[in-house]
Amino acid sequence: MPHYMVCLTTDNLDDFVGQRGCGYWRASANSIERCDYLICTKNKNGARTRWDTPDDKHRDAFLILELNHEKYIESGDRKIITFDRYAHVEPGTNIQWGGQSPIGYYTQDQLAYEVGTDSKLISLDFEWKKFSDLSVVDKSEELKLSIKDAKRALARFYDIDVACIKVTFNV
Repeated sequence: MPHYMVCLTTDNLDDFVGQRGCGYWRASANSIERCDYLICTKNKNGARTRWDTPDDKHRDAFLILELNHEKYIESGDRKIITFDRYAHVEPGTNIQWGGQSPIGYYTQDQLAYEVGTDSKLISLDFEWKKFSDLSVVDKSEELKLSIKDAKRALARFYDIDVACIKVTFNV
């Protein structure tokens, strides 16, 4: 029986390409190891959210990812969930779960109860695509980061505390 990890994210597939997976999560390695699929749901509340149109609904599923044998890679104290295949989820598939955590874990039976037994999420009847077929597009001219986000990204990359990062502009 498949096991699912469900995440609430401000990121989209383009971000996952740059991250080499879905990241950066403070998640239990044991919990991730038990999962077969990751369902990504829209977080409209995040400061960096891309889900800002009226058609975007908070907690609507938009992607399902089939985890690969590696399951995740470490990035400091966080994890990037790795996958080989992905599929777009039919719009309007809303998943609710209790608590404040942006991550939930489900068995297939529990997920069936949450989203309804006629859901494609349960049958896994999707048009799967290979993640490796996506390429990183140079978006350097489009890249806009706040200083706070840039400091966090540098701290993750160099595995150091954010307080150690100082940004200086010489104009």
